[in-house]
Amino acid sequence: MRPTLTLVTVGLFAAACPRPPVGPPPPPPLDEDRVAPLAVEVCIQDRPAISGKWYEYNPDGHTLTPRPQAWIVRDPSADPARFAALRIVSVYEPDAAESGRFTFGMATWDGAAWSAEEEWLTPRNMKDDDLCLDLFARAEVPCADATWQLRLAEFQYLSPLSGFSAQNLGVFARGWAGRADLGDVRLARLDDVTALDGLPDPTTLAELADSPAESWETTDWAFAELAPDLPEVGMALGRRFVDDGFIGRDDVYFLLATRMDVVRFTVRPVTDGDPDAGLRISSATFQVLFDDMSMPRDIPEPTEVDVPMPAPGSVAWLTFKEPTLLSPADDVADAVYPFLRPKSSRFDLAIERLPDGAVRLLLSPGTCVINASQLGFDVDTPPVSSP
Repeated sequence: MRPTLTLVTVGLFAAACPRPPVGPPPPPPLDEDRVAPLAVEVCIQDRPAISGKWYEYNPDGHTLTPRPQAWIVRDPSADPARFAALRIVSVYEPDAAESGRFTFGMATWDGAAWSAEEEWLTPRNMKDDDLCLDLFARAEVPCADATWQLRLAEFQYLSPLSGFSAQNLGVFARGWAGRADLGDVRLARLDDVTALDGLPDPTTLAELADSPAESWETTDWAFAELAPDLPEVGMALGRRFVDDGFIGRDDVYFLLATRMDVVRFTVRPVTDGDPDAGLRISSATFQVLFDDMSMPRDIPEPTEVDVPMPAPGSVAWLTFKEPTLLSPADDVADAVYPFLRPKSSRFDLAIERLPDGAVRLLLSPGTCVINASQLGFDVDTPPVSSP
């Protein structure tokens, strides 16, 4: 009986002991001069109508599967306005595994009914260069002509929750800043759509009642309503960085960029009530470690820069990498406001001056921002996630 008794004793002993930990060991404790992790879950971004939000990513095969969605596109360049509908069927070359060549399901509205869906393979791979499309002619057109409705462009996108940036395949509508005076294209999203039949009469679609966002926690909006590529309600900052009358606010922002910099900044008019005097931006930059999203506890002393205001109907591109905050001219030479942005890694913010003199701040897709003041964070130290 002794062997049996011994086995039972061992079994009872094992049952009484806690199971050893499974998986990697916990990370070492942080140095006293660092804090972590950055509160990326409250970091918001400008939210265009489509951008790179059209697919599900499969990490096993690193493939992109289009979501079951369609978009109705309204082009005001004709009278009456023209409507097209599209869904994304595939983004892979027909005879290769290379991504970047879109196949759309397409239909057009003749004033009374939608045409039958037809597939259209775009003329070339959009990774070669931005691809601007006339949906009605089903042809590529020069992006500088501004006669297109959709632009396909590869861009660097910061994914806050994953803590890294990656090249993304983006879909953008003409008039990304919502310039109605330039005849901006508008579009509405339809969910749970796998075929372009049974689409609604596009003239019955609701028009987005646009206004600055009320929440500092999200920039989602009513995607089912006709809206410009980037409405004000989808802007993380927009014109709400100042109070009515262009009066400065004391809000403190933390901006995370694709280069894993965090920038603590404030932005105010140089002179309250006078947009022409420019903006005064106070900023301090520090590094985030990718491994644990930790940051230095003590932030460097800020520097203050007065940035000239762009003329009405134009834009100034800013990057916190430059002492003047202005993006180098060579980095933004290909931008055509308001139709073509620079590469997203070449600017962090844009100051947009509308023709009526209103001023808005736009974010690069490679950044996200936290309004520490409005969210109740300590504004003197980097915001961190709650345990």
